[in-house]
Amino acid sequence: MKNFLLGLLGLFCLPLAAQRLPFNFDAKAIITLSDADMVSSAYIDGHLKTEPGVTDALTVIRWDSLVTQIDVQSLEVPNSVTNWVDGMDISNDGKVAFVIDTKKSLPRSIQQVSNVSEGLPDGNILYAIDIANLSQPKLIAHIQVGNNPLSVDVNPKNGHLLVINRENNNEINIIPWQNNQFGLIEILALNDPENVITHGNWHPNGQDFAVTIEPAMAVQFYRNTTDGIATNGDRLSLGGYIGAGQFSKNGQYYLIPDLQWNEGYDKQGALLSVKFSAVGQHQLVGRQAVGISPEGFALSPNGQLIAVSNMGTTFMPIDFPLFGQSASISLLQFDETNGQFQLLDTQSWDGVLPEGITFDEDGDMLAVTSFDYLDLTERKAAVSFWEIKNDSGKNYLQNTGFKLSVTRGCHYVKVTGVK
Repeated sequence: MKNFLLGLLGLFCLPLAAQRLPFNFDAKAIITLSDADMVSSAYIDGHLKTEPGVTDALTVIRWDSLVTQIDVQSLEVPNSVTNWVDGMDISNDGKVAFVIDTKKSLPRSIQQVSNVSEGLPDGNILYAIDIANLSQPKLIAHIQVGNNPLSVDVNPKNGHLLVINRENNNEINIIPWQNNQFGLIEILALNDPENVITHGNWHPNGQDFAVTIEPAMAVQFYRNTTDGIATNGDRLSLGGYIGAGQFSKNGQYYLIPDLQWNEGYDKQGALLSVKFSAVGQHQLVGRQAVGISPEGFALSPNGQLIAVSNMGTTFMPIDFPLFGQSASISLLQFDETNGQFQLLDTQSWDGVLPEGITFDEDGDMLAVTSFDYLDLTERKAAVSFWEIKNDSGKNYLQNTGFKLSVTRGCHYVKVTGVK
């Protein structure tokens, strides 16, 4: 029997040494951010539960066709989950990643804060990381921006960075990037002491951009003119609890989630579409119900599909009354001609605070982050992989069941380049 078992073991071990990846995720690399300064439930109870020696990280994941050829490179880069899903963007040439640190780290001896918004000190740094050599990411520059930076977005035309800060009178920073150096910051103030800006996104034309305003729960559009930057139309009030938006691929619509947190953390959210007007006549034209707490969403490369990451109530402490609503992913068809959505599929899964989501380069797979998992012995984060299948002309989601472990606190994911 012993010889039989040894022979059987050898039979299984030989193919495993050259085991191929069970799916084809089309990208040159996956880049993630991990915030090790808190656990997901700290949003509710302030218990950070940090671990000595575990630090914030930017992780670059590359692979060939074999499991044995997966390469994971991590670099310590301060970052924070305490913003909408906008902590990083990548330069137009794919060679530099830009990361903001919304909240700074506390000494590991401090394990409790009143709440993470006020108990964690504000960050104010924008980092530039060279990823031209994906096997050796390195920090090449940094610059001080406004306090509590909440989002960073790269202009698709000139590469200028749009950084949104929660600091009054320093809400909008526009920063040139050239020859691996930051230029002089152009500051634009909201001039509204009753509200703050929490997010910003460039239009595909590189001239316009949109911002989210709280607590007004409105979107404001801006445009570059010969006289500088000016508002484009009045604020568009959307109500609910809107988060981080992005323009459609053709630029005709601005898409933004409504998490409905004003009604409670366990309420069904929605994705909204706003018709963008060059002359300021913006209007809400579409609304599609999705899952609970739909913070992150991604557009497919052709702009026709949208994947929404619904966090559920997975970030609650396990003894909290609302804990237990599982996370899910919603797949939508989007019509770029009229701004309307069609819900194709929704699938539940075991992710915890799954904020980050992205399509691969050909749009038939998704990578989704999980901040950690309900593991009793070790806190690990992961990137999970989903396939978009088609049956009789209808697209649907299928979990591959495979995940790749990264530093705890993973909250952002982006792909770069085609293999």
